[in-house]
Amino acid sequence: MMPSRRGTRKLHRRTQALLVIALLPGLSQCREKPPESALAHLFVAASAAEVVETILERDSDPSPRPEVRMNVAASSTLARQIAQGAPVDAFLSAHPEWSDSLIREGLARQELSQPLLSDSLVIVAPPSPSRRPWNEWTELADAHGYVALGDPEHVPVGTYARQALQEAGLWEQLRRRVIATPDDTAARVRVQRGESEWGITYRHEALRDERLQVVAEIPSDLHPPIRYTLTWFPKTDSTVGEWLRSTLTGSRARDTYRDFGFSLVDTH
Repeated sequence: MMPSRRGTRKLHRRTQALLVIALLPGLSQCREKPPESALAHLFVAASAAEVVETILERDSDPSPRPEVRMNVAASSTLARQIAQGAPVDAFLSAHPEWSDSLIREGLARQELSQPLLSDSLVIVAPPSPSRRPWNEWTELADAHGYVALGDPEHVPVGTYARQALQEAGLWEQLRRRVIATPDDTAARVRVQRGESEWGITYRHEALRDERLQVVAEIPSDLHPPIRYTLTWFPKTDSTVGEWLRSTLTGSRARDTYRDFGFSLVDTH
């Protein structure tokens, strides 16, 4: 059963949220444990923050583990901070573009980057008993009102949405009605408050938010595959890196990702 949502995460719209989580308990007993004094810097795209926090909170092994400092923001913002020298051990990006940029700059290596999660796009509106799902997602073109989505210039969900609209030949028709927001959370909040009649967001976010109603799904073949990429860095302490890898990619974490509506990328 999908866990209940306690409301949309209240993230700062224009600044990153810095979350310091003192972890409760860890995982495998067959690997070397990091010292209690170790510090792990984990950078997480805003749209994946809640599931990662849940994974960390569900960790119940009483053995030593590092303190995790989780830096939450748009993927583009996090990539810029890493490029400017911010300490980081792992980066979960909502678009491969930003992890790839770090690889091109020599800050990460290709073999230390792996696709982890996938998702799709949906069109949402404020809930209404009289509202029915659309027959075609392209009904958005003739629907009255504004469309909220993350800024296509730097927010992954907005980039994917614009690509889908362009592929369907609808972008030029809709662009004057698009409200570009600093991140996906801000777009959903606009719809929840009725400030925008429609929104485009990730499926996993919409399905767990009672303040949104899904009216249509956008075909995945209209945009590149939505991939959340997990990137590791050469300077990461080996024991901290192994602890993070086991925590974020182990069987318990994978079950949690599914609970939250993500699909897992099969890398085999």
